[in-house]
Amino acid sequence: MGLGEFDVSALNAAIHAAWMTFTQSPTFKVAGAIVTFSIAALGIVTTKL
Repeated sequence: MGLGEFDVSALNAAIHAAWMTFTQSPTFKVAGAIVTFSIAALGIVTTKL
């Protein structure tokens, strides 16, 4: 039970670290925008299925 919570916390920490990296590099800013757009597009497609 506690393991699941730990996994979520670790995942959130990893996402936060990646986001901080994205915001510090122009190249990663572009990559981050592309990834965000891709996830959003995938979410829209999944919702319509």
